[in-house]
Amino acid sequence: MHLNQHLVQQLTYGTYHKNEKVFFFQIFLLIFLSANVYSIGITSRNSVTYESNLNEDYLICIKNSENYEFPVYLHVIGPMKEFLTFEQQEFILKPNENKCQNYNLNVQTKPDFYGPSITQIWVKQKSDDSSGSFRVLTNIHHKLSFFIPYPDKYVGINIKSENVNVNEPVQFTISAKNYGEKKVNKANARLDIYGADDYSNFVTSLYTNTKSIESMKTVDYFATFDTFGIVPGYYKANVEFYYDNENIKKENIFRIGTLNVKINNYTKFAVENKINPYEIDIESRWNNKIENLYARVEFDGINANILTPTINLIPWEKTKIKTFIDLTGYNSGEYKGKIILLYDNVTNTEDIILKVTELIKEEKPQDTLKPDKIIEDTTNVSSLSLTTILLIIIIILIIVDIIYIIYKRKKNET
Repeated sequence: MHLNQHLVQQLTYGTYHKNEKVFFFQIFLLIFLSANVYSIGITSRNSVTYESNLNEDYLICIKNSENYEFPVYLHVIGPMKEFLTFEQQEFILKPNENKCQNYNLNVQTKPDFYGPSITQIWVKQKSDDSSGSFRVLTNIHHKLSFFIPYPDKYVGINIKSENVNVNEPVQFTISAKNYGEKKVNKANARLDIYGADDYSNFVTSLYTNTKSIESMKTVDYFATFDTFGIVPGYYKANVEFYYDNENIKKENIFRIGTLNVKINNYTKFAVENKINPYEIDIESRWNNKIENLYARVEFDGINANILTPTINLIPWEKTKIKTFIDLTGYNSGEYKGKIILLYDNVTNTEDIILKVTELIKEEKPQDTLKPDKIIEDTTNVSSLSLTTILLIIIIILIIVDIIYIIYKRKKNET
């Protein structure tokens, strides 16, 4: 058995060694080896949809990541437990072994529930203790996702659209899946388009093609939005999907781009007679990459060459460009100026105002302590981890055992 488990087991049952040096040596080992309890890996998941007379095999693999062997068994939790059987539910994992086997899912009668469910297959590492009462459960388990179609008809939709530039069409794809037992005979969708930016302005309505949907099948529906003459910005499609007297509502956001970089914010305040940082918040409104963008900042009455680094922007990116402004020798007041953005043979200019405030001279505080008595606060606060909790428990156990040892000594002396 692994040393970690043996030490934990001794503490659990209070069977410390009579020799105190051996006992504290065990505690020392437990503290430094306790993080190595989880030693089993397992494949993540399988997904199954119910069919009549379902009888299928699925693969599960368990890996021993340690250099020693130990017995394990598979423990099932979930609604499909009674339908599962294993080639081996208890076996020995050899050192560094990766053991794969099939498990069988046999569903001859339909369960009395529907929709998605999760059944978990856990691996339990068995102790070699003869009582068999101590187990270590790994934090990794295998998931069996099982889906039983809903009664009648039940449709879920997913909407996909692409961002475009002005005068390029927006293609909408609505993927509809019928999660019900019965066929959908007739389905289509209407899309109401709103924009720009605040989504308050109605633009137009679009309609998709009409198709049927078989049980547990997915069908795609299409619509195209012609953006010729439409102003750039952020748009919203309110989608209403109709199927056999039922309907679903959903929204989809998309963007129509133009070659423009918008200035959202900039530094408005600075301090006289010092070098100040200067930032410009920008946003790309273009659906393509913009390369070699930089800004030049100019102020009336300030003789300074203020340039930012050159950057690239991915489509619709929001970022900051940073530089510095040297106000050494300049007094407080308001300075009118402008930000000039340069990119792709385009120049954007925005008028700005910089408010320069007086430099406040701080009084140097008097020393209240001699240097050799200054105490530095180096306290670090960190969240409790599993190891921290375990260490707290160990310390409590040590204190209890020390009290017990002292009590036994006094009792023996009397």
